[in-house]
Amino acid sequence: MDLRPGGTFLCEWEEFFFSGPILAVDAPHHMTHVEYFNCDTASAATMITGLVARGTGTRMTIVMRYANAGSRTAAIAIGISHGLDEVYGMLEALLIAE
Repeated sequence: MDLRPGGTFLCEWEEFFFSGPILAVDAPHHMTHVEYFNCDTASAATMITGLVARGTGTRMTIVMRYANAGSRTAAIAIGISHGLDEVYGMLEALLIAE
């Protein structure tokens, strides 16, 4: 992951991957990037991530913006909401391992 505006990222699993450009970064508080599912530019979602310290933890807020309602409906139909549970579970496991 190249965390600079103009940089890119790639997250791979066995059956699919996400990739795209980084649009804005204000580390460690904010990042905006575009996310493509399996290189399909029609699936593009702009992801706005915010991190705020809360007590002994961190509150993460993500806003996913799709180009139109059809793109959002397609993402839901392929299981994006279920996939997010898996992704955040993997993130939690990484944090616990540290």
